[in-house]
Amino acid sequence: MRSRSKFPVVLLSLLSVSAMGCASLFGGPPAAGSGAHVEERPALEAGDEGYMDPGPWSGPVAERRAGQVVLSAEPLSASSTDDSSVYLEYELGEPLHISYFSADSPNNLTRGRPAKVVVRVGVNGEFEGRPMTQWGHVLDTASVSFASRRIAGSLAAERGLTSPDTPKPSLAARRFNELVVARLREGTNRVRVRVTLEVDSNSDGPYSSPGDPVVADQTFTIRVAPGAVDAYLRRYGVTLARSPHREDKALARPIAALMKSHPTWGGYEVLRSVVVSPTWEPVRNKRGVLIARRVQATVVLRDSAAELPNACRLVQAEFEKDASGGPLTYAGMKGETWFPCVNATE
Repeated sequence: MRSRSKFPVVLLSLLSVSAMGCASLFGGPPAAGSGAHVEERPALEAGDEGYMDPGPWSGPVAERRAGQVVLSAEPLSASSTDDSSVYLEYELGEPLHISYFSADSPNNLTRGRPAKVVVRVGVNGEFEGRPMTQWGHVLDTASVSFASRRIAGSLAAERGLTSPDTPKPSLAARRFNELVVARLREGTNRVRVRVTLEVDSNSDGPYSSPGDPVVADQTFTIRVAPGAVDAYLRRYGVTLARSPHREDKALARPIAALMKSHPTWGGYEVLRSVVVSPTWEPVRNKRGVLIARRVQATVVLRDSAAELPNACRLVQAEFEKDASGGPLTYAGMKGETWFPCVNATE
C-alpha cells in the first residue's frame, strides 16, 4: 500500500549514503558503542555557543521529511521534489528504497562533538524493554564528514534493495536480508528502527547510546504474503556460484562428512557445498617439497535447533589430500557469514 500522505508510518536505516548540502556519510562495518550512561543533552539552538546554521534546505522533500527515515518505491535524495512513492505500509516484494533526512546538523545535535551514525533494528519486539546498547542487530554505522550541514542518506543508493540487475546483492542489501527479511513471518510484522548519532566517547568522557542524540526512532509495518520471504530471498538474496572444479560433485560427500564430524559444526545439517578453487592447489614445505593438495569450498550449514527457516551459515573452509594419496581432510576455516537457506538448492 503506497501513501501519498505527508504522514508516513515507516522508518528504516541508511547503509549506503548520499549527501545533503555538504554532508557525506560512508558505510562501515557494524559496530555498537558502550560505556556509562550520561544524560542526553539538548541540541544546540540559535544563539547558543557553538551553534552553526545548517543552511537552506536542499529540496522540498528534505524539508518535509526532516527527521524521518522512509520506505519508498522510488529513490529519494536531498534534492527530490516528489515523495508520492513513499509507503504507508510496505508489502514484501514490492520495489524498495530506504532514505533518511536529518532535521538538524550533527554539530547541533551532538553539541559539537565528533559522532558516527548507528542504525539498530528489532523485528516483532525482539529487543523491546532492553537499552539500545543491548540491541544486537546493528544494520550499519557511518561516519560524518561535514557536521555543520544537514545529512541525508539512502540504503544502496539508486539501486535500492530490490535490484536484481547485479549478480550479487550489495552489502546493504545483505544486511537488510539477514537482519530484517529473514526474521519476518507471514502476515503483519512490526519493525522498529532507531537511528542515533553515537558520540565519540573520547571527546567528552563516557557517552553511551542511551544518551546519544536520536535522529529517528519509529515502528513500521511490513506485510508478508505466504511464501513471500522465500521468494524475496531467492530473487534478491546472495546465491551460490557454479563450481569451476571438475571434482566438485565427487567431493560433496567427503566434505559433508568432515563438517559433520567437526566440533564446531557437528550439530548442523550440511545443505550444500561448492568447491570454489578451479584446481587442486599445491602445498609445499619450507624446502619446496610437495606435501599436499588443497581446495577451498563454501559450505551451507543449517542449525537444526534454529527457529528461523532462513538462518543458515555459509562457511568458507579448506580441505586437502596428502601428496601420496589418502582421504580428504579438514584444513581450516577462512570465514563464515549468514546465508539464506532457501538459496542452498541447485
